[in-house]
Amino acid sequence: MNISPSNLSQNAARTDRWARSSSIMDGKDLRKLPRLIAMTVIGTVLFAFVVFAASVIWMTGELDRQALHNSFVQMRTARSNLLSKARLVTLDYTNWDAAVSAMRTADELWLYDNVGSAALIGQAIQLTDMWGGAMPSPVGWITGDQREPRVDALTPELRHLVEEHLSASGTSVLNGVEFFGWSNEDVFAFAAASFAPVYGAAPAQPGQINDGHLVMGVRLTEKVMGKIGNSYFLNGVQIVAQEPITDPFIPLPGIDGKPVAFVTWDEPHPSLDMLKQMTPILALALVISVILMAFGVRLAQRSARQLIQSERLASKAAQTDFLTGLPNRAAFNLAIAGTAAVGGRAVMFLDLNGFKSINDSAGHAVGDQIIVSLANRLASLVDSKRFLAHISGDEFVFLITSPDAEHQMIKLIWDVRDIFTTPFVAMGRQFHLQAAIGYAVQSTEEISGSELMRQADLAMYAAKASKQARPIAFSVEIEHRSQNKFVIEQALRDTLENPEDLSVVYQPIVRVDGQFERAEALARWAPAHLGPVSPDKFIPVAEQSGFIVDLGRLLFRQVCKDLATHPTLLVNVNISTIQLLDPDFQDNLRFDLAEYEVTADRIQLELTESILVSDTDRVRDILSDISDMGFMIALDDFGTGYSSISYLDRLKFDTLKLDRSFLSQIHSSEKRRALIESVIQMAHRLNLAVVCEGVETTKDLYLLQEIHCDYVQGYLMEKPIPIKLLSNKWLLSNKYNAA
Repeated sequence: MNISPSNLSQNAARTDRWARSSSIMDGKDLRKLPRLIAMTVIGTVLFAFVVFAASVIWMTGELDRQALHNSFVQMRTARSNLLSKARLVTLDYTNWDAAVSAMRTADELWLYDNVGSAALIGQAIQLTDMWGGAMPSPVGWITGDQREPRVDALTPELRHLVEEHLSASGTSVLNGVEFFGWSNEDVFAFAAASFAPVYGAAPAQPGQINDGHLVMGVRLTEKVMGKIGNSYFLNGVQIVAQEPITDPFIPLPGIDGKPVAFVTWDEPHPSLDMLKQMTPILALALVISVILMAFGVRLAQRSARQLIQSERLASKAAQTDFLTGLPNRAAFNLAIAGTAAVGGRAVMFLDLNGFKSINDSAGHAVGDQIIVSLANRLASLVDSKRFLAHISGDEFVFLITSPDAEHQMIKLIWDVRDIFTTPFVAMGRQFHLQAAIGYAVQSTEEISGSELMRQADLAMYAAKASKQARPIAFSVEIEHRSQNKFVIEQALRDTLENPEDLSVVYQPIVRVDGQFERAEALARWAPAHLGPVSPDKFIPVAEQSGFIVDLGRLLFRQVCKDLATHPTLLVNVNISTIQLLDPDFQDNLRFDLAEYEVTADRIQLELTESILVSDTDRVRDILSDISDMGFMIALDDFGTGYSSISYLDRLKFDTLKLDRSFLSQIHSSEKRRALIESVIQMAHRLNLAVVCEGVETTKDLYLLQEIHCDYVQGYLMEKPIPIKLLSNKWLLSNKYNAA
């Protein structure tokens, strides 16, 4: 889904010129390039052969060293595997309740059938020896024996050492000891363990120290060692009694840790085999390299021309946004590089409001369609003085280069605002969108392009924070505000961890006859090192920095705590759009209400008109859910931004709060009075209660009584006050005396 070329012809032409100007090649370079390539190819090939020869010599030596090291690792692994095999089999027999019972009753027949026969068969183990418990003497079998047991499978000294080690290892059924040793002129991998009941068998009989011991061994025959050598591709693997002098070896430790024998093998030399295999390949590679070198030199001139063309195309591609086909940030940085005369250029920064919520709720495919659609509309505004780029996500920038850049910027702003009057359609759904627009004009010759872009970016964020949805020009005040924003953001981060600087005050909302109805909860923040900070300053910073969800949760919990303390109080709580669209919003509401034992019907949630630019379907579902929970819902600041009467019918509101700007000129303008009266009548027909904010004079109050407004709020009745003062002054008297 790319923008059509016709929409971007002028923008693309200017991008191509900048791409050409940044090319690394010119005509002179092109004539020199074939000779340079030929010399480079020949020199590279010769150097490669020298390096290759040295590398082969080094590599063969390193390969042999690595192979020797690996052989040690492999043989240690084989040694460990032999012991583990013996250990697993031994523990399997000693942790067998039937075997324990046989040892206790000295049932030699059972022990032969179920334990000793395993050694005679010789598949897993080739030696078994049992003694202790109720057994009068040791019994053992070795592969090749007859049925009758032997007492000399192990020496008495070895059995004694086994008992000592088993005693030291504890009573766990998983304890055992592994070692190598000799028996009848053969080396075995031994494992020893004590018989122990597992599933409910009684302890050892009275007078018996234990239920006996078992040793099993794997015989290390030539065949066994040959299989180990084959599995690791090693030759000459064998068992020797004396430590070898020249061949590599590893010791086979006995039960006392001293070697009882050694495993040795032939030192591996894989480099010789590798060289034999590589010789014909190297010869062929040499011939092919010479042929390719000659062919490469002949194609040098053609390659040079192709390289220049490819470089130009790559430069252009690197400066083009894949999604929209517009120039990207790199192209814009190139376009704005350098300086300009005072008033000779201007930058506009444009960012969609609420675009993240569209991506989160409707999906990135819908978001991409909206971005492409917006890019098409903006591209239609490009002319010889205007350069457009898509620099990221939902951010676009215009560069105007003209002696009257500021005048041209004002015209562009009107053009841009016009394209947002028509809804955007993506995958069959309509979205009414607005954009935050900030711009900066070259004020001095010293301002660089990147600095001008930064100024426009700051102005855009100021526009985003403003509730008036109008473009904002960069100013010194915005610069100072940006610096203050950083300080506030750091302080907010500290407050979220230690919220003692955060508090709630309440402003009464009363009927026009003076009867107290409820109060609006308002946040107050006074960090020690900053002093009191106005909500108009820290709330936008909290929204931009992502702290608003946690901050709003802290305030809501404080309100719930006050409601629990004052059971007759009804409260309005402000909720930002970011909070509303948070996936955990409804669950957090339920949890906090349950924790403080407060019912939802005592709380009215106030939402600003900014929710109307979000995904309407998702907002409708959320409002329906919280309404079903029992909350009342008010639309705050009605008439200051995105108001649409159709939303009042489609979304579930209970109250309409008129911004205090509605009261301006109400006494001197019949049109203004008629407007407020019409809004109140419309709200009543939609079964909405109406609250008028900013009431400061009795004249305002009397007029609102005449036009049948339901509730009023403002300094005439009361300023925001702490909960204790609200309780004493309003919850007890429950009346405002207008006289």
